[in-house]
Amino acid sequence: TATGDRKQNEDAAGHAMIGDCLVVVLADGMGGHQGGREAADIAVAGVLEFMKKRRKSLDNAEHDAPMAFKLLDEAVRRVSTMVDNLAARYPGKRPGCTLLIALVYRQKFMVRHIGDGRALWAGEGVSAWELTQPHHVGHALTSAIPDPKQQDTLARYIGFERGVALALFSDGIDRPIASDTE
Repeated sequence: TATGDRKQNEDAAGHAMIGDCLVVVLADGMGGHQGGREAADIAVAGVLEFMKKRRKSLDNAEHDAPMAFKLLDEAVRRVSTMVDNLAARYPGKRPGCTLLIALVYRQKFMVRHIGDGRALWAGEGVSAWELTQPHHVGHALTSAIPDPKQQDTLARYIGFERGVALALFSDGIDRPIASDTE
């Protein structure tokens, strides 16, 4: 992660094993906005709480991609409202954050994101594959997704075999990442 011009890191992350699904959430408060860290904390906690309450749907989503996407979209809408409710406490630029959600099952995963966070996966003998593309600065959870039908948010449903890695980054990646051997 990078702090940019901020004095402190405004990232928040959390995970929970819910049934057969590992839910991983990563959020990054928006620089230049008040309450960014609080927005990120609220988004992470809100997604995890939502998914715990939807355990049965989450279990079924492993074999039903449309249900998985619907569940992810509903989680984003819920936490978007929660983040938007912070605005009353902060005059000026509304609090906001980026958001990455990964649902990881035994042999597939889904990723949903808003903002400049990135998700990459790599398998044995395979180069890393970028699952997400950064959105422009206006796409984050502020008043959050004013139009839930906005098509600029991405979701991916990927099958995999053993020996793969999924990596989530809170900030956009703008240059190659050096390996430990370099």
